[in-house]
Amino acid sequence: MRLPASRDGLAPADRGGKSITRLIDKYFLAVVSWPSLLIMLVVTAVPFVVTIGLAFTNYNLVRTAWKWVGIANFRTLFNDPQTHTILFNTVYLVGGTTILDTVFGLGLAILLDTKIRGVGFIRSLYLLPIMTAPIVVALTWRAMFNNQAG
Repeated sequence: MRLPASRDGLAPADRGGKSITRLIDKYFLAVVSWPSLLIMLVVTAVPFVVTIGLAFTNYNLVRTAWKWVGIANFRTLFNDPQTHTILFNTVYLVGGTTILDTVFGLGLAILLDTKIRGVGFIRSLYLLPIMTAPIVVALTWRAMFNNQAG
């Protein structure tokens, strides 16, 4: 539907300027997402950058005075004989758990998607822990707002 023409014969959107509605439609998501993006940066990126900076110092929670030591911390780390064992164990644990989680998760998904007898009961048992938490929260709030004993 076209807007009625004004005295100059042009609709408000045709006068050369953009209407406020078009601006809101065009930039709404960008404007609305800025606060969450800023919070995400403050919560994740700032601690990461501070941690990288502290890796080049002799920072200690007990000692208040600290100074810049450069890559001395990294030299100490890579010259330590336990570092290679620790890195291997970390990669082994992360890789192993990722592969096992993926295989077992896929297997469970395939099992729960089959049309076998009793699969509905198995699905209920599988989802029981997910349903338990909201029920416990509801019962806790009900007990807190109890007029007699809350």
